[in-house]
Amino acid sequence: MIAEQRSLTEGLKAQMKADFEKARLEENVECLTFDLETTLPLPRIPTNIVFYKRQLWVYNSEINSAKE
Repeated sequence: MIAEQRSLTEGLKAQMKADFEKARLEENVECLTFDLETTLPLPRIPTNIVFYKRQLWVYNSEINSAKE
């Protein structure tokens, strides 16, 4: 199962690399990636009971272009 997952991961990375290269070479092709970097619970309270009652989270995400 781990070997299958590694093979799939390698195949997807190779496809992404090919897509990035195509976006760099061709004017009419754009390749974007989305990255959810981290989530931060607010307010910052170290008590475990309060942790599960929080309603607000901050999402730090970014979108990258292969052309830049």
